[in-house]
Amino acid sequence: MKQKAAQHNDKQLLRRLRTGDPNALNDAYRQYRVWLLVVASSHITDEAAAKAIVEDFFIDCWDNDLFKHVRVPLRTFLFKALTERCKKQGMQVPLQQS
Repeated sequence: MKQKAAQHNDKQLLRRLRTGDPNALNDAYRQYRVWLLVVASSHITDEAAAKAIVEDFFIDCWDNDLFKHVRVPLRTFLFKALTERCKKQGMQVPLQQS
């Protein structure tokens, strides 16, 4: 029963995100930031970098209207999109000075 309520809340939250409700972004960030930090930390060992990736991820999703294109459950989108971002971030090798 609890899972159905969570799915219903996610659907409502995604609907609000699609309409551009700024409070929805705050709600999504508060609801998912800890979980997404765990996801990011499984790919990026630096805690500060993982936190920055999660914050930047939400800002980029908002600024680029990515929530309008989400056709899967919100939690699925957040997990997959953040995981891909972390993988790309991890593949970037910093330039070393000679």
